[in-house]
Amino acid sequence: MKILVISDIHANIRALDTILREEADYDLLCCAGDFTDYGISPREVLERFRQLENTVLVYGNHDRHVINIYESGAWTNVADGTYKWVHYNCERLSEKDVDWMKQLPEKAAQLSRYNAFSDIAAAADSKKYYGDSSRAAAIYVGLAAAGKLPCIDSYESFIAEVYTEPKPLPKSGKSEVASETTPEVSAPAKEIPVDESPQSDNANAEVIPDIAQMEHILELPKVTCLLLSLAKNAGLSANNSSELAYKGKEFLLDTYQKALKNKTLQINIQKNKITFPMEEHDSGFHAVGMLTRSPAWEYGWKFNYLTENTSGAEKSEVKEKIPPKPLTALEHLERCGYKIVQQVVPKKLPPIAVQRMAWKTGEALCDPVVVDFLQFIRTHMQSDGSFSFRIPKGTSKNSFATLSEIAQTWDKMGLFASIVIYPQNIVYELAQNETVRHFLSGKWLELFVEHQVQQILNRYQEEQGAEVSLCSNVILSEAASAGSTHELDVAFSINGKFFWVEAKSSSRSIDYGKYASLCEKLKVTSDRLLLVNSDLSVEECEGVSYFWNYRVANCATITQELENMIAKQIESAGNAALSID
Repeated sequence: MKILVISDIHANIRALDTILREEADYDLLCCAGDFTDYGISPREVLERFRQLENTVLVYGNHDRHVINIYESGAWTNVADGTYKWVHYNCERLSEKDVDWMKQLPEKAAQLSRYNAFSDIAAAADSKKYYGDSSRAAAIYVGLAAAGKLPCIDSYESFIAEVYTEPKPLPKSGKSEVASETTPEVSAPAKEIPVDESPQSDNANAEVIPDIAQMEHILELPKVTCLLLSLAKNAGLSANNSSELAYKGKEFLLDTYQKALKNKTLQINIQKNKITFPMEEHDSGFHAVGMLTRSPAWEYGWKFNYLTENTSGAEKSEVKEKIPPKPLTALEHLERCGYKIVQQVVPKKLPPIAVQRMAWKTGEALCDPVVVDFLQFIRTHMQSDGSFSFRIPKGTSKNSFATLSEIAQTWDKMGLFASIVIYPQNIVYELAQNETVRHFLSGKWLELFVEHQVQQILNRYQEEQGAEVSLCSNVILSEAASAGSTHELDVAFSINGKFFWVEAKSSSRSIDYGKYASLCEKLKVTSDRLLLVNSDLSVEECEGVSYFWNYRVANCATITQELENMIAKQIESAGNAALSID
């Protein structure tokens, strides 16, 4: 029996595929986690493991970190200087990927381990356990508990089976062979506590990075995308994205060196900023390069650029190769003659804990008992005092558990002044708070809908490289009539295709015709509008859609309806349809 024991893949799909190719004759594969973080291909690595058979897998401490950051939403709108590999990985993962990692065991019966498996050599040399932190021991205990070691009767036999002739690692901890053949990728900035951040004796000193320092700055992950954009805008020729990024780096270093030589650097000491001209004469590209300094950032500097004018002097052949940039959702609305009066930006959204509560509420509304409970609360929302919700007879244990979990979560967040959950009924008193009433009357649904849309947009962006945009709670004013306004709950675009989603938490007093007429004003066909109503059954959604000719969904069918709506439009435009996970 050949057991292949691996670990610490860290989003390196090339390394993983090499191992699988070289050790293809294994009977059982054991991975002690750390599939993600530090590397560039987290999704590809997870997909490869999902395809494998005869495996025993656990997640690692780095995977737990990625899961926590993803679910907290802390990987979005990352502040300058704090972008790290974990944020890079989260941007490339989907909810399906994260859920797959979450279902893996961490320790106990299957595999008793905590950290990643990397010190098997030490375990092999000593021929003894090192406790729960020993990776080799963890693998052995887990396999034995799972009944996967019928032919191995001891820990020593296991070590001899999976690891023979241990070779000492170099003092650096890196493989000498690997260092010769595998190019290193610089990591994002390390986490440094505020009180440990390096401070310069003179923070405003005129320190100008030399060329070698600039090369270091350009090794950070986000800069690769930045350089790719720079190279494309400058019209630099290349055969692939890697070469384009290299051309961008070459262009930047060349222009920066010229600025140093010609003394055309503009230094703003107060803002810790250096600017310099960037010109590519063959394409007519003009831009301003910007270096911003902060002690919290890796290497102390961040690079960005702003284009000045690329259209006037471009070569005709370059211009032809660069398609016009697709319209964003807001740009589409402005072209329709509307003025954007208001929109909710990420900084104005509720805290992530409230958003997650809204998402969980939407998912729970797949259960009709939860739907009834929410309807009951809305019915008595404007009344003071205590109310008793009767749980229907025959309610399953799962439904009761779901309802109890939702009610307890709301209670923890302060939505109830008091609540008691019985097997037959729920007695509660709603908190006397306008924000609470606003959330329960429909804000939760808007947050849920926006989240579902964002997940699909992320997939389009990752899988197809699509240009996407999203805006929520947009108030429009018609230019021709100052008194005429419209509010859109969620508007988004994919490759210039405009879509619109309305969220309604009650079936009462809905002007269905208003949405049909607004489609004409927004210059979109009705099949690019989705109305989400949490109160309607699937059959009722189909009925409304029949009469008004636009898509209608509830919380249970929203994802499928969104995917169908978008895929149909993209296919009609000649693009590939979205791959449904």
